Parts: sequence; C-alpha cells; structure tokens
Amino acid sequence: SARPGTSASSGQRLLAGCSGGVFVWEVKAGWSAQPVRVLACGKDGGHEARVECLCWAAGGTALVSGSKDATFKMWAVDQDFRLVETNDDHKASVLALAYAPENHLLATTGRDSSIKVWDCTTLLPEWRHKRADDSSIRVGQRCNLEGHRGDVCAVRFARKGTVLLSGARDNSVKIWDLLNGKPLRSITTAHKGDVRQVASVRDDAYLITASMDGHVKVWALGDLTVKKTAWESDIDQILQAKPTELQTDPAAEAPPDELVHAFPAHASGVTFLALHEGTGRMATTSRANEMRVWEIADFAAREDPKLLQEAVGHGGQVTAVQLCNNERWLASVSTDFHLHVFDLNTRALVGKCACDGSLFALAVAPDSGVAIVGGNDYALQVVPLAEGMPNRFRPAARLVAHSGKVTSLAMSADGHFAASVSMDFSLMLWPVRASDQYTASPESPDEVKPVCVAHPHRGTPTMVAWSPGDLSLFATASSDHDVACWRYAGSGAPRRVWKVDAAHGKLVSALCFGKGPSGPTLFTGSWDYTVKAWRHEEGAQPVRTLAGHTARISGLSVSADGRLLASSSADGSIRVWQAVDQLNCLCECVEEGRRRIATSIHAGGAIFASGSEDGCIRVWDFAAATGA
Repeated sequence: SARPGTSASSGQRLLAGCSGGVFVWEVKAGWSAQPVRVLACGKDGGHEARVECLCWAAGGTALVSGSKDATFKMWAVDQDFRLVETNDDHKASVLALAYAPENHLLATTGRDSSIKVWDCTTLLPEWRHKRADDSSIRVGQRCNLEGHRGDVCAVRFARKGTVLLSGARDNSVKIWDLLNGKPLRSITTAHKGDVRQVASVRDDAYLITASMDGHVKVWALGDLTVKKTAWESDIDQILQAKPTELQTDPAAEAPPDELVHAFPAHASGVTFLALHEGTGRMATTSRANEMRVWEIADFAAREDPKLLQEAVGHGGQVTAVQLCNNERWLASVSTDFHLHVFDLNTRALVGKCACDGSLFALAVAPDSGVAIVGGNDYALQVVPLAEGMPNRFRPAARLVAHSGKVTSLAMSADGHFAASVSMDFSLMLWPVRASDQYTASPESPDEVKPVCVAHPHRGTPTMVAWSPGDLSLFATASSDHDVACWRYAGSGAPRRVWKVDAAHGKLVSALCFGKGPSGPTLFTGSWDYTVKAWRHEEGAQPVRTLAGHTARISGLSVSADGRLLASSSADGSIRVWQAVDQLNCLCECVEEGRRRIATSIHAGGAIFASGSEDGCIRVWDFAAATGA
C-alpha cells in the first residue's frame, strides 16, 4: 500500500508510490480503480525498491519519484512517462521532494541527513529534443545543505523558491537561504518527535509543522528576506555601501519565529499533513490508520481547529466483520487489538474499543446492543454498543474459562446464548444478558462463567455457527476435517444430531447456515479450496460441492433473503453463489488484482462486507456484483 506522502495529483491524473512502483490513474467521471499505467519496480528503468515520495515538476509535464534505493528518477509525463533521468547522488533512501515552479528548483532529502537542491530547467518540454540529442544534459546541483542530525523527512519551498523549509528526525525545523546556500535559522525544539511535514501559508507568514509526537503546530514566521552576501555582490556596490549594509550573518538580527498554537492531532503520531489554504481545511494521517479533516478558521488564533470528519482503519489484519443495526453499522475486529463500529451511511467511526490481545472472533447481538469479542487474550469480552450506555464501547464483562486462543464465536438468534470454540479443544456456551444489564465499569467488569463446556472433536475446533432460524441448532467444525450439528435446549449439555468425519480433505475454516429458502442447508468451507452444502437434519453426504476458489476458504455468509451465498478466499477473490436450486456461481469479485487476501465476510440484504489481510474493509453491492 502507498506510504504517507507518496501520492500526487495533477489535473486529471492521480499517482501513488509504493513497494510495487508508481501507479497512475486517470481521474474522470466513472473512472476505474484499475491503474492505467504502472512504473513497476525492477522493470523498464523503474526503481529497485519501494517508492517513498513523488512530486510534479515542469508544470505537470514531468514527474519526480524518490525511492528507498537511494535514487530519484525523472519521468516525462507527456511522453507516456518515459524515463528521462536517474540520479544516485544521495547515499541513502530519498524521503522527500519539493519543486519550486518560479525558478524550477527541485529539493531532495534523504536518510543521509542531507538536502540537495537542483536546477531542473532542463526538465522543461522545450529541452526534450536537446536531451534526446545530448545524453550529457542533466539536472544540475545548485547546493548541498548540511545541518540536520537525522533523516530529513519533510521539505517545502517558500518565498518563490528563495527559501527552503525542512523538518527532520532530529525534532528540528530549519529555514535555509537558497540564494547563498546557507542556513537562515533553526527552530531546534520544534517538536518532541520526528518532524514529518512542514508547510507555509498566508504568503509565508505562518508555518505549519506536524510531528510523530502527535502534535500539529502553527508558527508565526519571522523575516524570510534573503539577499546575496557581500562576497557575491558587485564590487562597486561593496565599495559604495555603508558598513551597516554589509551584513554577513542574516540570522543575527532576524526576529524570532513565534509559536502561535499547538494541538494534539493523533495520539500515535502525525505521519502526513495536507493543507488547502483557500478553505482552511487540513487533513492529517497517523500510524494507527486514522485520517482526520480539520478546519482552521484563523491561523493567528490560539485555539484548536474544528474536527470536521474522521476515518479510522485497522492497523492489522481484519479477522471478522458483521453487519448490524439493520445494516446501518458495520462491526469489525482485528489483530490490532481493536473492535471498530462504522456508520455505513457516513463511513464515520461510531466507536472503538481496545482489548488486551489480537482479536479473531466477533458476535453482535441481534438487537446490536452488545458485541462479544475474543482472541489471544483467552477471555471473551462483552462490549456495550447501545447509545446512552455509560460504558459504551468499553468492556463491561469478561467471559472467563478458555485456556487457549478463541477462534470463533456465534450467538443464538434470540441473543440469549453465545457459543465459542478455542484452541484449548473446547466448546463453551455462555449466557448473554440484555445490553442495559451490562453496567459494570471497565475497571471492574463482571466475570461470567460458561453454562456448558464440551469437547466436540478429536482435533482443535475451528468454527462455530448458530442457525438463524432455529434457536436450538448450532454447528461446529475442526482441524481434523470433521463437521457436526448440535442441539442445545437451554440447559445441560448439547446433544449431537450428526457428525461427518473427513467432511473435507483439509481443515474446515468456515461455517454458516442458510436462511429462509436455504434454511435447511449448512454450508462449510475448507483449506481444500471447496465449499460444500449439507442438509443439516441429515448430514451424511453433501448435496453439492462448489469449486472455483484457488486457495483456502476464509469466510462464508448467506444473504438476508437466503438466496445468495458469499464466500471469501485467500486467493484474493469473493464469489457469490446461488444458495438454493443449482448453487451456481453467479460472479467473482476480485480485490484489486488479487493482491489482497480476503480474510472474512458477512452478507446482509442488499450489501455484503469483506475484511482483508491489509486491514481494509470493503462493502459490496449484491445487485452490482451479480448483475441483477
């Protein structure tokens, strides 16, 4: 995926740099998510390592890319991104780029702690034919700026290309005089962490800095006037000048840069900042996969900007997703220890809950009042979701008895019981209360014991699913390739209805019951790449085997009307099948060139949601997917 700061846009083109190279999209009505051009790493002159930064040059007719391979490359955009030049003067990764259109200067920075400024006049279109005839024509280095004591992460031009602003991992901001190739002054204690972004606004009157210390700061800049030093001036001017005019140290009398305001933007650090000066809108991102949009009414005001919108993603693999609250919400859990609930209409985060370990299992009550999550912590946690609860999105109860990782959770259709399976070889059934009965504080949550403990398989139980149409019916699957159906009367031990040994050729990794017209069917998915359909009252033999995926099945879910089955797979695809009649495959939804492993899925009425190994959640339209 693209790293912070590795995207650029110009007119109708959008670019992103990543470990695969540079990807180019044409932005227009009905534009496709598929790139129209890829400058791939290791091919056709492309970089040999991850692309770290991008910027446009020469009025958008040239693109500059910087890479972890310690080079920056220049591409002719108007000639189908033909490689124009490669420069390897940096001694380590190139981390940041900036271009000044007023004087065609390019600044490059890197992990060698240096800043290099280049004259890019020869990148202009009128020089293309000269370059074609003379390979010796290259961008010329104007100056090399040394002074930072750490990786230089951010760079911006000011004063029409005569001043340069830089931020580094030494926590400082430096202001450079480009006419003389010297430092003008420094803000040595700008932040308590890496300075990741710098930007000037209001005709360079204010400086905005963002840091891994989590803060964004606004500074009132002092004088940025620069002029050539005496030794570079005309000798007659030197002889006629008064002594006070022969200033050799521009920083000596420069007024200080004053901190106007600082505010916390992200607790995990600010990785990127983009500013639209005309509207006062500012976007920030963080290491925790958060993106926030702010409004700054007045840069001179000593008050926090207004948070307009927030988008929060997972920082690890999404292991389970579930549509809830009449498909207005989407709940998800991840290996990043978090439960997230999103509003599907606004795509905003409704709330999140941090747990004590990676999460692998999720079950939301039918009324969406509570969610139960489990994972590496062994204990299940009950998290109230209902509005008005004093402990909303905070653990209110712990379900304690498992001694191994919890791999799957399911809840009965009436919301009275939850079932969990674990790597401790056990199946446990738990009582679930109404959401308004979970009132304990997170500091001392209720501790709940199971009403039943069983060991349903010889191998490790991998999955559990409860029938949506039969309150007493649930199914389990295991690593020994077996599948079993059970009935639970509300007390005592569950009764096994049937068990099929070696139901699949490999571990059974997905289970779900049908609904409505497909209600009599139990669907199972496996690491043997197949999906099988069983009559849950009979077992014995599958009524149909669905083949098509080319890697293990990671999730199964039936639509609300019971007519469609969605399956997710490690092959990067999602397939939609008929859940009744012939169980034919209706379509295949491919996740962007199969580069991402689909880890989980949940179907609703008109939509279904999928989670991915890269932390992304995607929502799909059944009608669009099937062509209905």
